[in-house]
Amino acid sequence: MKIIVAVLLVGLAAQTPELQQSTQEKREAENEARVRAARELRRRVAEPGEQKLDRILDKLEKIEKRLTAIEKALGIKPAPLRISGRVILDGKPFDGASVKFFPVDKTGKELSATTQQDGSFQLDEALPGKYKVTVTKNAAKLPAKYSDPDKSSLVVEVTTEGGIGIFDFNLQSR
Repeated sequence: MKIIVAVLLVGLAAQTPELQQSTQEKREAENEARVRAARELRRRVAEPGEQKLDRILDKLEKIEKRLTAIEKALGIKPAPLRISGRVILDGKPFDGASVKFFPVDKTGKELSATTQQDGSFQLDEALPGKYKVTVTKNAAKLPAKYSDPDKSSLVVEVTTEGGIGIFDFNLQSR
């Protein structure tokens, strides 16, 4: 009997670290599961609000497009808007540059202004819509992505929100 008890005690002693490790692993797994469940709950709570906001914004965009189409069909032209901004070249105001706005949809007219000493410009006759923008100056060599209307990467959208569009362009000569 003493031998059986001794064998059992030795066996239990040998299993104790394994049992402790197994118990520790179970606790860690349970904690990880709780953390995952909490994250999932937070995601589910936040997601419906975000989805609802996205749906509302999509609806507003569709309504704005419909109103624009109705205005065009009725021949109603939106009031011209003021555009202003600054042109910065290599970190410095770009004085005396020509800034041109070309309507992407070809319904508006081409607009142009010359930058002031502080790089600022202003246009008062812009209609809502997308415009490709070019910046040129005779003495300056600018990349085609700024100076060529067909290659310009400068695209802005003039909207009726706020009644004024502010567009700053930070350009690099290289």
